[in-house]
Amino acid sequence: MGQKVCIEQTLYASVAASIELPEKYTWDDVKDLFIKWDTLHLFMEDNKMFEIELNSSMDDDDVVELKRPKSIQVYSADKDGKPDFDDIIHEQD
Repeated sequence: MGQKVCIEQTLYASVAASIELPEKYTWDDVKDLFIKWDTLHLFMEDNKMFEIELNSSMDDDDVVELKRPKSIQVYSADKDGKPDFDDIIHEQD
């Protein structure tokens, strides 16, 4: 029987959401932004801040790109296939 290893892939994923900006604002008014837990945090030029729930959709079959992983890690594994995540035997970006 051959060596057992654990293959871990980091994949690209995407989701999409359509939103309406608060009244009287355009994208030109956005000074900065970040997204956390599917909530868009907008910081406007007039120093106002808005939190907008994105309710991102993952209806598309191509949400996760399986063809080209972003990175690959190979870990050693015991005879039962349990990985040892402290023993990286190959990394590829």
